[in-house]
Amino acid sequence: ILAALIFMLRPSPGISAIFWAIVAIGVMATIFATTLHYTYSVAGSAVSILAFTTVAFGFAGLEPGAAAVLVAILVGSFVSSLGTTNTIEQYARQTFAAKCALERQKEALAEKALQLEISEAKARDANRAKSVFLSNMSHELRTPLNAVLGFAQLTEQDPSLSSEGRENLRIIERSGDHLLSLIDDVLAISKIEAGRVILNEHIFDP
Repeated sequence: ILAALIFMLRPSPGISAIFWAIVAIGVMATIFATTLHYTYSVAGSAVSILAFTTVAFGFAGLEPGAAAVLVAILVGSFVSSLGTTNTIEQYARQTFAAKCALERQKEALAEKALQLEISEAKARDANRAKSVFLSNMSHELRTPLNAVLGFAQLTEQDPSLSSEGRENLRIIERSGDHLLSLIDDVLAISKIEAGRVILNEHIFDP
């Protein structure tokens, strides 16, 4: 637009060619600098404005007032363009920073989820080991205890046994029965933890 205005104000093929070449170089430099960084865009714009001002005042043969108006129009255009470029760059930086923060939070959450999964697996293994231990221990206690109770019952049938001996055997039987009930409770807890409890449904009167 500025080149057309100069050519209209003072038509000259030589001046027009020189002006078009300088403006084209400045515009290409500005576009290239704009894609890189705001600071480079300012430098490219300054070079373009300087080239345009030199041609407008020195080689185009325009009146100083007309040249000043054209330079002011160019400066306003570049200032508007640089403002837009600066806004876009700031938005891009903020977006990039937010994306980086989101990625860091995502990685932290993934790490916490992994640690939680590992802790949960360890807790399941520990609970399973405890259930197996309780089950094995209960069976190991039940076997010798049944033998003790069986021999106590057989000894109680001996007619030559004194009354004091019979009372002692009854104490052994009562204590053994109580211990058996405790072992049964431990086995029941182990079945509950292992999920092997069978529900028997019956109809009864309240």
